[in-house]
Amino acid sequence: MARSQTENRYMAAFGPTKRRADQAQDFYLEGATSFDPTAALERYGEASYRGFERNLGREMETLRGSAVGAGRLDTGFQTEDEDRVVTDLAERYQDSLARKSLEATALEQRNLEGVGAYGAGRENTYFDLLSGQMDRETAERNAKKKLIGNVLGGLFGAGGRIAGGLG
Repeated sequence: MARSQTENRYMAAFGPTKRRADQAQDFYLEGATSFDPTAALERYGEASYRGFERNLGREMETLRGSAVGAGRLDTGFQTEDEDRVVTDLAERYQDSLARKSLEATALEQRNLEGVGAYGAGRENTYFDLLSGQMDRETAERNAKKKLIGNVLGGLFGAGGRIAGGLG
């Protein structure tokens, strides 16, 4: 059976639009499923560690310079001061990594939620299309039944009037 003009126009418009929509969906899904927040966290950790090393070097230079003037260079106090600097900087580094780790976990969770919502939306769209098609098929069957009923009713009505007129 040939398609109607409306169906042909719809399909002509739907084809390119559907291809663009499919491309956008593929792009989103590829990006969302390949997203790795831990890779970003690792890059942050490496950069943060380089900053820790730089800061440690600066702090030690400053501490040694002040220790020379104060006469603490070869004393146990200098070692305590250096330990304090290392411990303080290491704690700040660890705190920073812990915060970024939580942020990466939150990003991953939001991403998973987004992919789940995308999947649910795709499933709902598919079911909407199927139910719409089923509604159209049911309406066609009902229309055919009504047409057959009207034709039969007309024939029986006409036959009854003829039979009644003859009798």
